Amino acid sequence: NIHLWQCRIDYGLGNYNKALKECENCLKIYKTNNWTPESSLLKNLYEINKKLNREKIALDYFEKYHELTDDEKVDKARTEIQNIVFNNQIVTDSINQAEEKRLLNVTYQEELRKKNQEKNLFIIIGIVVLLLTTAYFVMSRRIANSERKRLKEINQLKNSLFTNITHEF
Repeated sequence: NIHLWQCRIDYGLGNYNKALKECENCLKIYKTNNWTPESSLLKNLYEINKKLNREKIALDYFEKYHELTDDEKVDKARTEIQNIVFNNQIVTDSINQAEEKRLLNVTYQEELRKKNQEKNLFIIIGIVVLLLTTAYFVMSRRIANSERKRLKEINQLKNSLFTNITHEF
C-alpha cells in the first residue's frame, strides 16, 4: 500500500519515472504473493506509461485494467444477485412461516370450535334429560294424584252406596 500511495503522489506531482518505479514495485509484491492487482494500480500503470509515451506497454495495462474491471463488474453483479437471492429467500421463509402460523391458527380455531360444539351438545343433552326427568316426575305425581282422587271418589261412592243400602234395609 505504501508503494501504491507513493505512486499516486509522484504521479500527481508529475514525477512519472518515480511513480512508474513505485507502481512496478507494488506490482511485484502482488505477483510474489499471487494476489490479483487492484484495478487502480493497473490504471495508474496505464496512465504513467501513456505519459511516458510507452504506448504498447500502456495498451497492455489498459487491457489488463479493463479485464480486471470487467471481472470486478461480474463479481459485483454476482454478489448483488446472491444478495437478491438471499433477500428473496428471507422473504420466502418469512411468508412460509406466516402461512404456517396462519394454518396453525386456523387448525386451533377449528379444534376450539369443535370442542365448543361438543360442550354445547352435552349441555343441550343434559337440559333435555333434566326436562324429561322433571316431566316424568310431574306426570307421575299428577297420575298418582288423579288415581288417589279417583280411588277417593270410588270409596266415597261405595260408602254412600253402602249407606243407602243399609238405610233401606
